Amino acid sequence: RLLRAGKAKWVGVYSLLRRLLNNAQSTQTHRWIEPLHEQEKTLVVIASHNPVKIRAVEKAFALQFPDQDIEFLACSAASDVSDQPRSDEETRRGARNRAQNAAVTHRQADFWIGLEGGIENMDGQLMAFAWMAALGMSLSSLVVVINASKITTADYS
Repeated sequence: RLLRAGKAKWVGVYSLLRRLLNNAQSTQTHRWIEPLHEQEKTLVVIASHNPVKIRAVEKAFALQFPDQDIEFLACSAASDVSDQPRSDEETRRGARNRAQNAAVTHRQADFWIGLEGGIENMDGQLMAFAWMAALGMSLSSLVVVINASKITTADYS
């Protein structure tokens, strides 16, 4: 049941990332999105080799920027949290750490995306959820950290 809940949460991450990109493109405060329209090729580093996570990020960028030549690079990046994060805070920290660690090893990129799935027992229900962190061209600036909806394993019994 938890495996099915895990797959469902990454489908939600795709739609959240797409909304994030759409909102950032139309907001003055998110100047980090502009290079997608000014250069020939944009490099997005995805701090994961998980095919579901990679596809969610690829699809969101491709749908948001259909005329842009975007190259995606999957890489391993440490989350610096436990193998199975067991709280919102630990999962959020893991996503951010993955994006930052990918930025250290792949400085040539334009964007670094870190995704982390976690679980937490809430009111007697095991909840599965995901956090995503997106870093822009300034390695020190966190563009956004967003949380996918929490899904109980009971939803998939």
